[in-house]
Amino acid sequence: TDISALKKLVEVAAEDKWHKKAKAMLDSGKLSNPLRDDWEDKAGYPEECTFLSAKSDRQPGMVLNVRGPDGRPKGVDPEDIRDTFYPGADVRFSITPFAYDVNGNKGVSFALNNIQKVSDNDRLDGRVSAEDDFEATEEEELLDMRD
Repeated sequence: TDISALKKLVEVAAEDKWHKKAKAMLDSGKLSNPLRDDWEDKAGYPEECTFLSAKSDRQPGMVLNVRGPDGRPKGVDPEDIRDTFYPGADVRFSITPFAYDVNGNKGVSFALNNIQKVSDNDRLDGRVSAEDDFEATEEEELLDMRD
C-alpha cells in the first residue's frame, strides 16, 4: 500500500509547529510519529507492515459500505460495533493530523474522525466468538426448568 500521502500529512503537521526543524526531528525520533513499523512487537501483524495510531476522545462515526434506506452509507447498531469492527477488518477512515507538545512529549498524531467497514478479513487478534469457543452441553428446556 502506498502510504506516501500519510507520510506527507505527518510532515506538514510537524512543519506547521516546528518549521524547518521538523524533518530532522522526525527523522531522529525526537518527535513521536503515528506511522509505526514495529510490527515485530505486535502479535499477528504481517511482516514489514506499517500501521498507524489514531485517537479520539469521542466514539467515531461508524458506517458500512452498503446503502441505507436514504442512499447514504448504512450506520451500525451500537450493540454490533465490536462484532462489526475488529482487528483485521478492512476499513476506510477519515483522520486529521495534528502536532502536539505537552509536558515534554512532542510529536504528531492523527485524530480519528469516522470509519467505514469495507469488508471482512481474518482477525489479527485470533479472537473467536463465544458460540465458536464453547460447546453446548444442555438443552434449553432443562435450563428453563431450573429457574
